[in-house]
Amino acid sequence: MPAARAGEGTESPAGPSERALHYPIPDHRAPERDEPVSPRRARARLLLQIGLGLTIAIVLTLVVFFPQVRGWTAARTEARRKQVELARALVLIQQRDQVVRQYAAAKLDAESLLTRIPRDPDLPGLLARLDLAIATSGVTVEQISFLESPPAAGAPSGTSGPVASLPLQVRVRGRYPQIQALVQGLDDSPRLVVVDRLALTGTEGGIAAEFSLRALYAR
Repeated sequence: MPAARAGEGTESPAGPSERALHYPIPDHRAPERDEPVSPRRARARLLLQIGLGLTIAIVLTLVVFFPQVRGWTAARTEARRKQVELARALVLIQQRDQVVRQYAAAKLDAESLLTRIPRDPDLPGLLARLDLAIATSGVTVEQISFLESPPAAGAPSGTSGPVASLPLQVRVRGRYPQIQALVQGLDDSPRLVVVDRLALTGTEGGIAAEFSLRALYAR
């Protein structure tokens, strides 16, 4: 076996106390260089990135933002519905309060009206009220006559109603403001007197007024 040459990479047999020698093997390959990127590939890469961004945006919109928008829309619709219901409830409450006030006013008017209707004709009291209204107005009395009492308004013929009337006619003379004051005095009288007809006639001494009255009383 030929002897090994000096400088070659062979190793002599090592003894038990010696280590094996290692020699690095040089790499004679040429270093890698970055290949130039063509414009087409750069454009494709840009389009891919844009597509990925749009896809992410769409996914976020569908998964995150769209449910929130739907929730906001539903909440706004529910709030509007509640507002409409509240407005209707307020209108009903106002109408109820108005009906209650009207009923209370009508009840007071009815009670006041009942206090102005005596339980009998009370002729002395009626004449006293007429004299007071005539004296206050300043007119001159020409005639006072009582007529036969007709049945109460709304009562069937031949039957007695809860309210009867005592009809009478009054003829006075005076100026127009005095006659107007007499009408107001009859209307303000504590005894309920209804003016059925008023006829005015102009004369040399003023205005002649003929009243057809009904004094109401309870049966």
